[in-house]
Amino acid sequence: MAGLCEGGNEPSGSLKAICKLCDMYSNQELAEIHFMYGKADGNAALARRLYQERYPQRQCPDRKTLVRLHYRLCEYGKCNSPGLGRGRPRSTTPEVQE
Repeated sequence: MAGLCEGGNEPSGSLKAICKLCDMYSNQELAEIHFMYGKADGNAALARRLYQERYPQRQCPDRKTLVRLHYRLCEYGKCNSPGLGRGRPRSTTPEVQE
């Protein structure tokens, strides 16, 4: 699986699609989807087929979504990008001990 996180630009596609993906699947399901992508050595079509064989009762994302999910996890360490849909960052005031 070496080199799967290497690369340049984000795969084309809507950021909303990634957010929707994170809403559609549990963290466990996303981990299993990503595991199959790694098992298939970055071959999204094969990963999709492996996932469908292993979990026939579940809805399987399309190939583009698998690639986007992998990119997001490599780039940001989570499904969605930093700050997406989160509004203005919260400011914090450090506690002062007297």
